[in-house]
Amino acid sequence: MSYYSVTVLTPSPFLAPDRARVADLIGHWALQLDEHKFSMGGQPFDFEFPDLEEDERRVSLMGWSPLGALRLTTYTGAKVSHILLGALACKLAQTYEGWIALDGHLESVTSVPAVLTFEGVAGRIRTSYGVDVISPSVMTYWLGYEDFRLV
Repeated sequence: MSYYSVTVLTPSPFLAPDRARVADLIGHWALQLDEHKFSMGGQPFDFEFPDLEEDERRVSLMGWSPLGALRLTTYTGAKVSHILLGALACKLAQTYEGWIALDGHLESVTSVPAVLTFEGVAGRIRTSYGVDVISPSVMTYWLGYEDFRLV
């Protein structure tokens, strides 16, 4: 089974009311929501609120360090599921004033030069633990470049 995860990193922790709001937001967009598993566009996803590791909390993102994390996962390799994952991550990052940690380097999921260089350092940070963290602006641009305006 193929899967891909992204994590929305936020400047505030996800407390119980925030977790309920996230579930409500996802439930609004999802065709089906059962606990932390949901489907969109016929594609399976899930979400969780993982504890951040020490090295993740030390990342500096535009003057703040992450205190909250929301991991979104898709369980197919279908392009549509990756686009939906990106759109959902972008919307939640905008809602919670966060950034999106990829499951590796940006180059591992796109080779589009315009996306790789968009906004330079202000929109993309490579962490010491081997992942790229991108701003919602970069994700929006990436989705728009792919001609999918889902957000």
